[in-house]
Amino acid sequence: MPDKRRLLLAAAVLVIAVAVPVALTKRADEPNVDVEATPAPSSSTTSEHRSEATCSGSTVTDGMVKNVAAGDAAVALPPAVAERRARLVAAARTCDYDSLADLAADRMFQFTYGSDEDPRVFWRNAEAAGEPVLRMLVLTMYLPPVTPPEGSTSGADPGSRYYIWPAAAGVNPKPADWDALLRIYDDEDVARWRSERNFLAYRVFIDADGNWVQFVAGD
Repeated sequence: MPDKRRLLLAAAVLVIAVAVPVALTKRADEPNVDVEATPAPSSSTTSEHRSEATCSGSTVTDGMVKNVAAGDAAVALPPAVAERRARLVAAARTCDYDSLADLAADRMFQFTYGSDEDPRVFWRNAEAAGEPVLRMLVLTMYLPPVTPPEGSTSGADPGSRYYIWPAAAGVNPKPADWDALLRIYDDEDVARWRSERNFLAYRVFIDADGNWVQFVAGD
């Protein structure tokens, strides 16, 4: 009888010895996290993010920038003006409408004629309608500017000094200023503006203190 109990006990130990590694192996193969607790982004979330990150400014490549700026001598800008220009370019290339609006001078920023819309709304609507507003902002700021005292003060505070992009939008544009426009505009448009001595496309005004006071097209 004792021999029988010893045999039963040995059999039980053998069963446990086999079962434990099997159970441990199963747990080791299981994932460490609950996959249902971290679902993949929904299509609506992905689409919404993509729409916010897409605009004409994001299509500007480094090659395009290099071509537009090619051959120009570096213009010495005051630190405040250079910093504002760099931030404008960065915001436009990343489609950051909120940052662009924040960079606008509160006192008298002009972005259109006759509209009191929020500039973010205006720019978004223009982009949605197929007008590459932000791309033109970026490329315009890589054209040579006109600097004080040649800068025009029209449409801004009398006596203020402005850095204006492109130089063709200044008071006395030179032949080279009109030629520079051919890097981003059609020959026909540039010829018309040159003959009329009136540049009507997008221009950017930044005052000597670094305030962005104008980004507008038209007359």
